[in-house]
Amino acid sequence: QFCFPEEGDYATILSNNKKNKSQMFSFVMTATDGSKQFGYCRRFMHLRPPECYCIVSFVSSFRMFNDILDIIEKRRKASPDAVLMFLGALLANPLPDPGGSFTVKTTSAGKHNRGEYTITRPASETLSDYVPLGSLFSHLKVPQIVEIWGFLLAERRVIVTSSDLQLLSTATHAMTSLLAPFTWQHVYIPILPKALVGYLTAPMPFLIGCLNTSLRMAQESGMPLEEAAIVDLDSGAYFAKPSFPDVLPHSLTGRLINSLCTTLASTKECEKAVDLVLARAFQRFFRTLFDGYDKFMTTDEQVKQQKKSPKQINFDTQAFIESRKEKHKPFFKAFEETQIFWMFVDDRENMATSGLLRQCPLLSDKTAADEDIPLKTIRSYPIPANFSSASSMCEGCDCTIELAQPCSCWGTEHFFHTKCYRCTMCGVLLEGDAACAVSMASLQSILTEQRERLTLLCATCAAESHEQLTPEPSDSKQGGGKSAKVHKNVLMF
Repeated sequence: QFCFPEEGDYATILSNNKKNKSQMFSFVMTATDGSKQFGYCRRFMHLRPPECYCIVSFVSSFRMFNDILDIIEKRRKASPDAVLMFLGALLANPLPDPGGSFTVKTTSAGKHNRGEYTITRPASETLSDYVPLGSLFSHLKVPQIVEIWGFLLAERRVIVTSSDLQLLSTATHAMTSLLAPFTWQHVYIPILPKALVGYLTAPMPFLIGCLNTSLRMAQESGMPLEEAAIVDLDSGAYFAKPSFPDVLPHSLTGRLINSLCTTLASTKECEKAVDLVLARAFQRFFRTLFDGYDKFMTTDEQVKQQKKSPKQINFDTQAFIESRKEKHKPFFKAFEETQIFWMFVDDRENMATSGLLRQCPLLSDKTAADEDIPLKTIRSYPIPANFSSASSMCEGCDCTIELAQPCSCWGTEHFFHTKCYRCTMCGVLLEGDAACAVSMASLQSILTEQRERLTLLCATCAAESHEQLTPEPSDSKQGGGKSAKVHKNVLMF
């Protein structure tokens, strides 16, 4: 069912047979106790009859199993027997620990298929390392992706549909990867077999990838799908979108969208580098919201007062939420009702008890401007040697501006990392552009959230807003009396 989810739909099977290429996809089977089995498939639709090699494991290690499937594909070009000999030798080896490797010895199968293979299991398996995000971002617009990502954080029901099996699998995996370091806790079926189409009416939260022929069958049979958001990858549009409450902080969401759009428009690097930058943008969103959460782990004395085991460190959820900014509290009030949040809390309590909490990516010492963002348009503007960053916070990312970091300034009081100095509306970097500082009163028709921070527009967006915006003069000095270099309306140290 999972290897050939089309189940006799020959039109879809033939449409998936593209230039005699193999298809790579994966699926997840979730048991009633929440445990998961992962399936990794390589399908050859141009063969007659079509063949599919599938590895099922309780271990989530996409890179390792993908390497194994690459070997299977090469040996299949020699003969089916060459594959079977390799699989027999493979199964004779125990699965290595993370970071370990093992050698598979079998008979060679021609010039390009040697008889000995070394297979390595990665020491750590992060989703951004193995899930290509390009297919998701090339088929949906950035605001759509962020909106669906918000649906998943709120544990809504989401159906993703396409006629392309590989695209469907890759895109649904990419959606869950963007939740990191949080994990999806509910029904997750990247590829839904036609025989299981009834899962689309499940009353609990789910993320399901469904071939468009299966979705059409469900709709024609009158299945109630009103409570699910349905997005079509082929057309890049919603088939259905219920009016779910929007609980994401608008200021951070706008900044995230701007960062993603700018990265996609400006990056000329390889696909993996782009994927890592996109994944980091979502992680910065969480890092801003959860900044300093480790300070709310209860001490041994507090644990004893609460009559809990003194060996267990616990998280003071209410105190943490009360410490957040007022504009972020509605998000946390909704987020604390989800299993995603509480699983994260449980994991962090265990990490804290084991002394491993600093390994959490949300506690990284890196600031947003330290990220290795491969944007070719960024130039470096050094800060004067006597500049003090003790009280200087970037208004773009709310992180401290360190001495060695390129910095931009608007006026005399508003500081930004050079990488964070962007137009609020389109996200373009403002170096060399006529940036306009505006009040929230002049942007009420454009921005939906009141924010006590400087809002910047590039010249193009300022003109499109039809506002008479006049930038204030920037002829001040900074850094112990050293003059800053004036670049149009932008002060660059």
